[in-house]
This record gives sequence, C-alpha cells and structure tokens, in this order.
Amino acid sequence: MDRGTGYEKDRVTRRVNRWTSRQVNKLLETGDRVTRRVNKWTSRQVNKLLEMGDKVTRRVNRWTSRQVNKLLEMGDKVTDEQVR
Repeated sequence: MDRGTGYEKDRVTRRVNRWTSRQVNKLLETGDRVTRRVNKWTSRQVNKLLEMGDKVTRRVNRWTSRQVNKLLEMGDKVTDEQVR
C-alpha cells in the first residue's frame, strides 16, 4: 500500500509541476508581449522627439543663417561707404 500511495503522490506532483510549468510559460509569453509593445511605443516616442528636435534645429539654422546674412550685408554697406 505504501508503494501505491507514493506512486500516486509522485503522479500528482508531476501533474502539478506540468500545470505550473504551463502557467509560468504563459506568464512569460505575456510578459514578452508586453515588453515588445512597450519597446515599440517607446521607440515611436523617441522617434517623434528626434523629429521635433530636427525641426527645431532646422528652424534655428535658418534663423541663424538669415541673421548672419543680414550682418554680412550691413558689413558690406559699411565697407562700401568707407571706400567712398
């Protein structure tokens, strides 16, 4: 009788272990899916910020270029007047 009882306990233990293993795998898969979604979202947000940064940089560069051109024109006018 003891052998049968031990055998039954082992069988139950194996079934519980298998069930637990399946549940853990499901949780891991769910975690992986969530991680992938978070990574995708984060990547999109970073790309948006980079695009905004690029736009701002282009605008600043244009503005700076205009200011430099104005200063160069003013310098040319002053030089022209000095030459006269």
